[in-house]
Amino acid sequence: MLEPLVLFLATQPDRGPTAQSFSLMRRDREGGRPLWEVVPDARLWYPVVRPYTGPPTGPTHSAPSGQNPRYPYLDGMARDIRGNERMNRAQLLKRIEGRWETLHQTMEGLPEKAVMEPGVVGQWSVKDVMGHVTTWEKETLTHLHAIMRGMPTPQYDGVDPFNARESAKKQGLPLQEIRRQMAETHEELLAFLADVAEEHFATETRFRWRLRIDTYGHYREHASQISAWRRANRV
Repeated sequence: MLEPLVLFLATQPDRGPTAQSFSLMRRDREGGRPLWEVVPDARLWYPVVRPYTGPPTGPTHSAPSGQNPRYPYLDGMARDIRGNERMNRAQLLKRIEGRWETLHQTMEGLPEKAVMEPGVVGQWSVKDVMGHVTTWEKETLTHLHAIMRGMPTPQYDGVDPFNARESAKKQGLPLQEIRRQMAETHEELLAFLADVAEEHFATETRFRWRLRIDTYGHYREHASQISAWRRANRV
């Protein structure tokens, strides 16, 4: 059952996986051990499916009951993947802005010293996460323009190396500049989406898949991580 499912994802690039296929991949078992896992961190327009390698060896925070303990934001992403859910521009923008607000709420009240403290996501600080979110909003603008024109989209030599390089470029920037770039890039994204033809939002297309993983799906991921870090450290 599983291998054709993986093939489906690999051979139909303009269709995101349905909630049903996503769930089947996560829950497939042989002798009580998952065979596969979906890695939602990948900044691709499709999820990465790979053999399950077991629980993480590094420190993690405990997940609420019923939540995926390896990737605590995974269940939220599964709720986002609803097959060909029909939406219009206003509904999609409302979802983007709602998740954007939630992300900012997780950072509210943090003193500057805490914003600069490493260890929130790996060795990243909240400041690093802010820069990272901005990086991927810029990337999605590049991808969406290319998709609309029928042109090739950017390729990466690996998500982790790309993230590391982009993060290193911003290490010397002051927090105020990181905040400015974050706000400015988000406004640029919203202005772009305001002029996109309605047809790109209506059904689950390559355009909408890319938009989701780099915007409201991505915001949810890091809002969850920042919230968990704040709870664990009583910040």
